[in-house]
Amino acid sequence: MALRAILVGAGRMGLTHMAQLNLLTDFAIRWTVIEPSLAVRAGLGIFLPAAMLEATAPGPERAPGVFDLALITSPTLHHDSAWRALKDRAGRVFVEKPLRVTDPEPHLLCGYVLLHHPLQKRLRATIGTARVAAVRLSLRANTVLGPNTGWRGRKASGGGVLNEFGSHLLSLALDIAGPVEALDLVVAETIHSLDAPDRARLQGASANGAALSLALDWTDPDVRKPTYRVEVDLADGRTLAHDFYEFAEGARRVSIAELASDAGVYLRGLEFTAQARHFLESASFDRELEIATGVDRLLERLS
Repeated sequence: MALRAILVGAGRMGLTHMAQLNLLTDFAIRWTVIEPSLAVRAGLGIFLPAAMLEATAPGPERAPGVFDLALITSPTLHHDSAWRALKDRAGRVFVEKPLRVTDPEPHLLCGYVLLHHPLQKRLRATIGTARVAAVRLSLRANTVLGPNTGWRGRKASGGGVLNEFGSHLLSLALDIAGPVEALDLVVAETIHSLDAPDRARLQGASANGAALSLALDWTDPDVRKPTYRVEVDLADGRTLAHDFYEFAEGARRVSIAELASDAGVYLRGLEFTAQARHFLESASFDRELEIATGVDRLLERLS
């Protein structure tokens, strides 16, 4: 039986999530696509199979009826207006980060994909009930190596390395250490963006007393793609680490290939596949919502 779905924002991430869900459902989804650009809507009508595309429209209010799924992935609509327009008309709703939703409900999932990566899940399982003493998180990327004058370079529109990549690292910090009690922006360098930081360093502590350190740089010319690093010191003396390719516990190393050889990888990677499956199969997203709203509150305090 076909599913009805609505996609708000047919940009790179919107089309990625659309393709992912199509693959996981054997192309059983009929899409209504909300996209303000007339040229993009016309292109979708030409290039998407007729059996896949139900309709296109410039805004959510133009899409009548109810939907099994809603995806909100437009950078200008990551806020209450899109959520409120669809929350009573969709069985479950996916919102690409940043969340910016003041009254989230259990059928909403926020797009912090790294939480679903097999190595991050292994890290949490290995920690178990042990007390976390320190968490160190870092990102190196070459996403911005020249003038960044679009929405990604503007703080008010959710741009800058802190909002874009820092939100993912904050989700990992909350996942590992729990609620954050204090967090300060100790370094913020604007290099190519208009008024948002391109490099940042944050320090703080969780409510459980774990020291937190985050380092972000999306102007590093020496890395080909975003590279994350997660290191955790436990109170019992163990140090655990992973970089989304390999898990380390002392001298022991476990490759992602050993954990996920039969998991199936679609498009952008294991974390996207795992999150899409979670979105399709779960009845509620309580823990993810707690983390996502925690990230939002931290970003508000830091802005």
